[in-house]
Amino acid sequence: MGGGPRSRYDSGVAKPGNLDLFDQVRQRAVSVGELTRALKAAVEPRFRDVWVAGEVTNLRKQASGHLYFSLKDDEAQIGAVIWASQARKVRFDLRDGIEVVARGYVEIYPPHGKYQLIVQELEPRGAGARALLLNQIKERLQDLPEGARIIYLKADDALPYSEVMKVMDLCREAGVEEVALIAEKKVQS
Repeated sequence: MGGGPRSRYDSGVAKPGNLDLFDQVRQRAVSVGELTRALKAAVEPRFRDVWVAGEVTNLRKQASGHLYFSLKDDEAQIGAVIWASQARKVRFDLRDGIEVVARGYVEIYPPHGKYQLIVQELEPRGAGARALLLNQIKERLQDLPEGARIIYLKADDALPYSEVMKVMDLCREAGVEEVALIAEKKVQS
């Protein structure tokens, strides 16, 4: 019985501190599909409704209307997508470099083995969010056809009265003679 190194084939019991990786019984290997399904089952139910703040990068606008981008901060990034049906509801011009807050759910896409955020709501973030929205409205007003006299604005409960008035003032500054404000009433079922 020498004090030399043990072989992985030794039948002796390993002493604490002398564990060899080969001494451990190898567990059954799982397939990539099994591992991905297990991760999907563990992650998706936990992140069904999550708010994520970050900077928009790698924005790609598809002909279908879908928007693909990444949200990043100093520590990490996550891929994100807004399907066309939701993208039409975004009230500002989404661009790279804008800080946003996104609400959605995490989805693991097995064919690529990647996770992403499926965005259902998107808002500009920070103190400049309202200013950004107003500036983008101003830019759109500059693109009005010459002689435009009436413009219809759709308002919602999220925009304070003072901000609605600023938008209406911007319309008038752009030469619009009449501004009609349409407020949608949300009906609860």
